[in-house]
Amino acid sequence: MSSATTLRADPAHIPLVLDMMVDFNAGEEIPWDRGAVEASLRRLLADAALGFVVVAVTARGLEGYAVVTFNFDLEFRGRDAFVTELYVRPAARGVGLGRLLLASAEAMAVEEDARAPPPRPARQHARDRALPGQRLRTDAAGHDDQGARGRRAAVRRVNAGGHLPAGCAPG
Repeated sequence: MSSATTLRADPAHIPLVLDMMVDFNAGEEIPWDRGAVEASLRRLLADAALGFVVVAVTARGLEGYAVVTFNFDLEFRGRDAFVTELYVRPAARGVGLGRLLLASAEAMAVEEDARAPPPRPARQHARDRALPGQRLRTDAAGHDDQGARGRRAAVRRVNAGGHLPAGCAPG
């Protein structure tokens, strides 16, 4: 992977994150209203109790983002976290930015006292990430190891110890 870093998004990142959200939602065939989403994104960034957005930055600029939202769950005896969106620009895929975003999201969630850090996206479409001639490694449940793009409704929880359920570990 080329030199990349992640950081918590702030209001200065909103226009670029919204541009990537256009692509994410078009790819997922989700109707999308930029003005409404911008208002919600501004609220999320202004209220840390709701969650956060982590962005991946390379020498080319902002290349991806992950949205993490918090919930309160008795099973986990407190706050837990969900990755509700994970996106990496097509030109930046295949070099580990998705994994970097997920690792950063998990670390940031733990810093925010999430007892169960964000889960890894489950069952993703291989066609969304496969490079020509590339085979994706999958586990017994069919989860792949690329981590470049999540599906909005396809997230799974990690157990209270912060680990993936048995049989679902990447790679």
